[in-house]
Order: sequence, then C-alpha cells, then structure tokens
Amino acid sequence: VPIGIDMGMAYSLSGALRTIERLDEYDLAFVEQPLPAYDVEGHVLLRQKSRVPLLADHGAMSVAEAYGSI
Repeated sequence: VPIGIDMGMAYSLSGALRTIERLDEYDLAFVEQPLPAYDVEGHVLLRQKSRVPLLADHGAMSVAEAYGSI
C-alpha cells in the first residue's frame, strides 16, 4: 500500500529532510507540502536532496491558484 504524508507546511528545510530520511524505511510514495508555500527555493533544494516526490499547492483552492503558486 503506498504511503504518503502531509507535512502541512510546518517544517524547515532541515527538519523536513530529517523527517523524510527517518521515514525512508517505509518507502514513502510522496510528501505533501513540507515547507511553507512561499519557500520555493527550499522546495527545490529538498527535491534535490530527497528521492521522495513532493506535492505542492496545499493551500490552492482552484487550478488557477495552483498555476500561480510553486
């Protein structure tokens, strides 16, 4: 069964990376919005350092908002 986690924009880059690494044994399918939506650079760095796909636009309420975000 694929496992994904929603981090609710609550982590710093280092905290998100540490948490994802700790959960690596569960072969995560995805991590949703680990960093605040405005931290685009942080998301880029996290993606480069982690094998787990990231989902973004936690707060998007429409497709138009999603395209205007990360």
